[in-house]
Amino acid sequence: MFVEDPNLPIPFINLKVEYPKIMEIREQNVVSVLDYIRQKGWTDGEKPDFVTDRFLLKAVVSPEASTTIHVVRVDGIYFLSCSDEEPVGNNGFRWVFKHMLTKKEIDDEFETEATIRKAMFKATVEGEEKKYTVVYSGKVDAIDDEMRHYEIKVASNGTDDYFWETNSYRLYWQALFGNIDSFIVGARTGKQNSDPKTRRPLRYPPFSIYSVEKIGKEEFFKKANAHLIKNPSKRQFEDGHKDLRELFSLIEKTVKKDGDGFVFREKSKIRNG
Repeated sequence: MFVEDPNLPIPFINLKVEYPKIMEIREQNVVSVLDYIRQKGWTDGEKPDFVTDRFLLKAVVSPEASTTIHVVRVDGIYFLSCSDEEPVGNNGFRWVFKHMLTKKEIDDEFETEATIRKAMFKATVEGEEKKYTVVYSGKVDAIDDEMRHYEIKVASNGTDDYFWETNSYRLYWQALFGNIDSFIVGARTGKQNSDPKTRRPLRYPPFSIYSVEKIGKEEFFKKANAHLIKNPSKRQFEDGHKDLRELFSLIEKTVKKDGDGFVFREKSKIRNG
């Protein structure tokens, strides 16, 4: 598997193939989180302050999202769920690429059962007056034999300047919330003749992966931060940390008794410029 040996040669991978509808299954599912807790108990045997899923956490720090958050307090723990639909986006290419990287046999077919691989995570968020512990579930693209997590992406032209300018903030939070060890980014071609790489002299196949790059977490954070610093009008990493601190503090001050439930609305944080 490539995630375990990045020196393996990568042939052109055709992305224009039919894929199953299960690629549209969403990340958020509070029921599965509760089922896991009921079966396994709390991580390290300690009750957290908050329980939720990775989609909600990403939505809180997202610059474009307006998020509706439902909160209920049970046994002193705040359970958070998001009623918004998780956007599917153009994930078909990524789904095909992920299958090619993680399949164990050459002729392995796409999975057809409606299941996704999830992990349970525990994180600490520094508040103004205290630390908050959060237990949450999230999808995992790939896991190697040493239990390292990988996030798999497909990008037109790979990790060029446009990739960093448009993805640094979002992928930083995906890596942080997913405890990612490395990103694996497949550079793809576009439409025949519209993409110069499909014409002479290269003549790469259209809509295909032509190179793969593996980026370690620390290297990714360094490059992403450098691009954001050059664009101070964009949201910075600290803005997202601040949003999480403020939300957790607001919930703690508002939802004070077991059995209480509230609905919070996080507004879009898009900045002009």
